[in-house]
Amino acid sequence: MKIPLGVHHWLASISVGLAVQSGFMSHYHELIKQADNSLYQAKSSSIFTNEVNHCQVL
Repeated sequence: MKIPLGVHHWLASISVGLAVQSGFMSHYHELIKQADNSLYQAKSSSIFTNEVNHCQVL
């Protein structure tokens, strides 16, 4: 991602892990851990792509 900052740009990436709470999860940190695991799995598989996206800062 390329975010304009005056005459310069800030280059960054955003990664998001998704998870669905299941019946065996008794604490919120288990859901967070599952989301982390899905993020790492996506990054290590072929479904993850590195694309440069542009956005505008409002």
